[in-house]
Amino acid sequence: MPFHFYTGPRTGGGLRAFPNNQETLTAEDYFKLLAARSAQSQAVVSSVLINAYELYIDLAKETKSVEAIGGYFSMRPTCGGHEEDDNFTGTLENINAGLSLTLGKEGNLRFAHNFTSVRDGSKGLRTSIITRVINKYNNAPDSYTPQKGMEMLGGDFPTDMTNPLVGVFFVSVATGAEVRVANGDYVVTEPSRMVVLPPPGLTGDQRLIVKAAFGQSVRAYTYVTLLTHASL
Repeated sequence: MPFHFYTGPRTGGGLRAFPNNQETLTAEDYFKLLAARSAQSQAVVSSVLINAYELYIDLAKETKSVEAIGGYFSMRPTCGGHEEDDNFTGTLENINAGLSLTLGKEGNLRFAHNFTSVRDGSKGLRTSIITRVINKYNNAPDSYTPQKGMEMLGGDFPTDMTNPLVGVFFVSVATGAEVRVANGDYVVTEPSRMVVLPPPGLTGDQRLIVKAAFGQSVRAYTYVTLLTHASL
């Protein structure tokens, strides 16, 4: 499953990326997964994990750090209080005391291994919007047939396809490969309607993305529904 993110305005100008959370697991669900992975009972793994974090807290209260265990996570105490004068009292709130868990070398390597991502458009910024997709070959919604007309309805679609960074893109769910609709395969390019010929050779479920330029920024919008393949 890919890492989902969206872009939004950054304080001081420009853009930054934000994670687009797909699901929040309950603690019970997490412990069930951990028990299955470690071949231990749910009671055992939950007890060990809770005690591990309680120990982290106790050590941080003594201003002690823990090196990255197995290269995965390290712990260090933190504080960052601010006063206009030298008026620190040493209370938790006054010095903003806490602790930080940080990925170590092996943790970073594991996170980066086979990492894939999906950009889910932008928030707080103008982007293209796709509201409906129709396969004109069979009039089926949310499907495509390579080199047969596919109609997209929405708004703020790009109309100038000379920029190779903008246009309509298909991303394979199976492989993550991204393919742009070729310049000659944009049949209709209107701000609220586009008809394109999906690239030849596409198979399987595809994510549909429209990228458009707004000022100096190229912003992407990902259609919420996967497109299914319809054979000739």
